Amino acid sequence: MRISQIQYILFVALLYPFEVVAQEPALNLPKLVEKSADANETSPPQVGYQLGNGDSIIIKIWSGDHFESGMSGEYIILSNGTIEIPIVGAINISNKNERAAADLLANSLQEYIINPIVQINIKSHNSQKIHVLGAVDRPGPIVMDRPITLLTALSKASLSRSKRHDGAWAAQKLYLQHEDGTVDIIPLDPLLQEGLGNQLLRQDDTIYVADGAYVYVNGKVEKPGGVPFRRGMTVTDALSHAGGTSVAANLKEVYILRNGKRIHVNVKEIFQGKKPDIDLLEGDRLFIEESIW
Repeated sequence: MRISQIQYILFVALLYPFEVVAQEPALNLPKLVEKSADANETSPPQVGYQLGNGDSIIIKIWSGDHFESGMSGEYIILSNGTIEIPIVGAINISNKNERAAADLLANSLQEYIINPIVQINIKSHNSQKIHVLGAVDRPGPIVMDRPITLLTALSKASLSRSKRHDGAWAAQKLYLQHEDGTVDIIPLDPLLQEGLGNQLLRQDDTIYVADGAYVYVNGKVEKPGGVPFRRGMTVTDALSHAGGTSVAANLKEVYILRNGKRIHVNVKEIFQGKKPDIDLLEGDRLFIEESIW
């Protein structure tokens, strides 16, 4: 029997099957792009104290190994942010930290001396201040010689807290005013207990601590009504805040109403130095009777 050519090919294929290899798809890898050397990069923000008007600094300058005593010394930054360096002239170093100011000065000196090396140290911090006012024992400016938080500022100013007659702390609020005029109102208790509202302060911030405690003065005074209470406030203090007593006031018949009790006070004898002044508590009500004469 004769086998056709086609039958022979099929017969061989069955005996020796071909191995079929699937071709793997080409990997679509992302191209690696080198960053150009001149690409714009944002320089990191300066850290540390930023120099400013009124700061006193010590500058030491070397030309290689030679100490430049004529240009070295103490400098005070002027109101326009500059210092006057001999030969070089005015250089503005405002809003720069010590390292950045030294680098700027060294670059400026290259025109005048060989291999300038500059070292700057702060002698006294005077430019960056915040102010704390209101219910604190030490009101006034606080120098920011380092980053300072709201809680740290209150600690430095010695926060003054008053208690209500029931022993609980009187509610207080903080008014934090920034240089741009914006004001943050921060409740005191959440700040002290949980740190809510604590933040880094900015130059020229003003903190006003409003005491939520009051005493109330009524009767024969010039300005009856609520008087902000401060720790250590006395009867005569409250009368003074109320504008003083009127002509018709009976200074012998003054009463403190406290927890349902009526406490008699002879203010005339206090004024005469015959009796000590009396401390008030938050929530006290002071009443001045009218004179019958």
